Amino acid sequence: MFEHFLSDADSEERKLYRKALLEHQKCAQQFFASGGVVTILNDDFVTQSLRDDVEEVFSGLADATIFIEVMRDPAQNLSFDVLKAQDPSEYSAKECPNMSPTEKLNDFRTRVNVMQRVYETMMPECGKSYIKMLNRSVLEAHRVSGFLPSRIVSFLMNINHFKFFHPSFLSRYGQSMYNLEDRLGGDPKLTDKCHEDAFALCEF
Repeated sequence: MFEHFLSDADSEERKLYRKALLEHQKCAQQFFASGGVVTILNDDFVTQSLRDDVEEVFSGLADATIFIEVMRDPAQNLSFDVLKAQDPSEYSAKECPNMSPTEKLNDFRTRVNVMQRVYETMMPECGKSYIKMLNRSVLEAHRVSGFLPSRIVSFLMNINHFKFFHPSFLSRYGQSMYNLEDRLGGDPKLTDKCHEDAFALCEF
C-alpha cells in the first residue's frame, strides 16, 4: 500500500495525503496571519515527488521551504530504532495496547526498511533548499541563505536528536515599544503584552 502510494500520484492514498497537506496549509495560513514566522511540518518526504507536492502547496505562504534530512550510520540507527520503538508518540498504549517491546521494535524496523527501498536522498542538483545532518557531527546547508534560515541552521547544530523527544517551538522576542510605533531597529523596551505573552508561552 505504501509503495503504491509513492509510485502512483493519482492513487486514492496520494489524494488523501494531498488533502492532509492542504489542511496543514490552512493551519499555516492562520499561524502566519497571527504573527508566526516559522512553521515545521514533520513527515517523511521520502521522494522528490512528495517534496514537489510540499513546495507546491506551501510556496505561496512563506519565503522559503527548507527540507531537513537526517542521516546516521547503521550502528547509530540501531540505537535510534530502539528509542523510537519506546516513544509513546510512535506506539501509544491506547493504539497498541497488546504490542510487546520486541514487536514494536520489529514493526518500526519493517517501516524503516520500506522507507530505505524507496528513499531518494537530497542532492544539490534537486534544486531545493535543504539541510543535511550526518551522524550528529556534520551539517550541510544547500541553497539556504538569509538571517532566519541561518538561525535555523544554528538551532539544528545545537540539538541532540537522540534525546530530543519534545515538540520544538520557535518564538520571536514578542512585542516591543517600537512595534507599537511601527519603527525598526534600535534596542526598544518590551511592552506589558510581551511579558504577558512570555508567561503564557511557558504554560503552552
